[in-house]
Amino acid sequence: MDTVPLVSAEPQIVGQKRFSAEIDPRKPSMKAPATGLPDAGHGEEDTKRIKKKQGMFVDPKKMKDKLRENMKKPRYDVTNFYFTEGYCQEIARHHLFENITLGVIAFNALWISIDTDNNNADALVDADAIFILAENFFCIYFAFEWAMRFGAFKNKLNCFKDAWFMFDSFMVGLMVFETWIMFTFQLIAGSGAGGSTGGAGMIRILRLLRLSRMMRMARLLRSMPELLILIKGMVAAFRSVFFTLLLLVLFIYVFAIYFRQMTAEMPHLRDTYFYSMAKAQHSLLIFGVFLDNAGNMIWDIEKEENAYHLLFGYYLFVLFATLTVMNMLIGVVCEVVSTTANIEQEEITIMYMKESLKDIVVAEETRLWEEDGNMTDYNFDEENYHVSKSKFLQLFRLKEVAMLLKEVEVDVFSLVDLVETIFATEEGGERELCFGDLIEVMLDQRTTNTATVKDLTDMRKYVKVRMDDMQEKCDDLKSTKEQSMVKLESQLAILGRMVEQVSKVAPGTFETTCEKEIAKAMEAEQAEEARLKRLKNEQEEEGRKLGAQLMEEEELAQAEEERKKEEEEKKNKWAIGGMSFHGHKKETE
Repeated sequence: MDTVPLVSAEPQIVGQKRFSAEIDPRKPSMKAPATGLPDAGHGEEDTKRIKKKQGMFVDPKKMKDKLRENMKKPRYDVTNFYFTEGYCQEIARHHLFENITLGVIAFNALWISIDTDNNNADALVDADAIFILAENFFCIYFAFEWAMRFGAFKNKLNCFKDAWFMFDSFMVGLMVFETWIMFTFQLIAGSGAGGSTGGAGMIRILRLLRLSRMMRMARLLRSMPELLILIKGMVAAFRSVFFTLLLLVLFIYVFAIYFRQMTAEMPHLRDTYFYSMAKAQHSLLIFGVFLDNAGNMIWDIEKEENAYHLLFGYYLFVLFATLTVMNMLIGVVCEVVSTTANIEQEEITIMYMKESLKDIVVAEETRLWEEDGNMTDYNFDEENYHVSKSKFLQLFRLKEVAMLLKEVEVDVFSLVDLVETIFATEEGGERELCFGDLIEVMLDQRTTNTATVKDLTDMRKYVKVRMDDMQEKCDDLKSTKEQSMVKLESQLAILGRMVEQVSKVAPGTFETTCEKEIAKAMEAEQAEEARLKRLKNEQEEEGRKLGAQLMEEEELAQAEEERKKEEEEKKNKWAIGGMSFHGHKKETE
């Protein structure tokens, strides 16, 4: 049986040749074991460098594949580490508590600006009462929030697994240290207005640390997906933006050298814009890239005699730097943000599909659990939950599932038609899907999806394996048939000898008679085949004759139609000619 080659989905390119990187684990590569590529004149270090080289833009396929991998994993939720009973967990889980916390964070960010403008005290102990009360209010609330969340953890060590809790712990610790511990220390030490300068400097540093509370605004982004998409787009575009700006810096550097050398004998331009490399680059950035008062530089260049080459160089710099590179930067950012937005939308769809289907499955399994007479609560384990073909069809009978699939644009009818293929293994058996695979199978049938090379490769592999399996079954059936024929012939031979002994005829008479009958049957079969073949040939000959007759009749009809058209055209020409003649005659008269 033929083996299916493992073809890489992303072909490697070396020099001017393209390889599909077919890897056979039984035949290790001699010179490029890491990539499976033949040696094309590059060393091992060059091969590794080419392999690790990344593209300038974001790869949406890679990001979607990562989403699909995370889809099969249970969604992280810090509330899974909480107690199921108690006041702390009830407060920490309540949506009102979360909304109040977000409101206090936003008010704290606003209050920092008010405190910066109106609080001139170096230390909190010297501030007005309103500022002391506000700082203590924020500190009390955030400490209370931290205590409720910490008390909700069933195992206190699990709090180290939650990054947001560790971040808030650092923020609360910093606020407690500044508002209560430092305040108490200053009261005891009596370091108010008469404190030392060094102490006041340290207090100013601690006041700057209060700006770190603005980092709490990051928690507001979780409730504003649009801002989160923009920030993720900025992070994803960092590599592309970096190389685009690097190109801009190279343009500025090259043209700065040009203008620095060309204005060496022009005192006004040299002293105003290009007296050093740093000044030349700064001038090109301000007047050439940002185009701030660009007319001033143009007019100054025009005042110089024989400086048209500088004017041409300036326009060329604006063309390359501003009109090309800066617009390219805008296009790069738009492309990356658009890709990130699509990925975020895909993630939102996946999470919505997963959570909604999970609720439906839990409700259905709970109903079946109670119908079976179980008194305990049903516990849904996402990692160990498996769906068979019968359970899959049972879920599709639910109205909620059909509405959910329609909402995410899944072709329900195609999904039902493919149920046999979805649950079939390569060997032809039946498999079960885990919950993550079930979500992936459903989302693969969306009408907005496009077929990829991977889909075609998977289909080719599946068809190849099934065809090989059918070929094996046919070979087994043929072998079984041959064995049965041999066994039947041996039994007939034994039966023939018994009949010859009973009938007292010469040995071999039964075998001879059987051969004659078989020869007659074969002759009759051949005669029937010849008759059918002759009948088929006669029908084909009649069909050809009928086709030729129809073609001949059609040609005659076309010839007759063309003759009528020619006669009609001649009549029209004679009629037009007669009208022209009579008209000309009347004009002459």
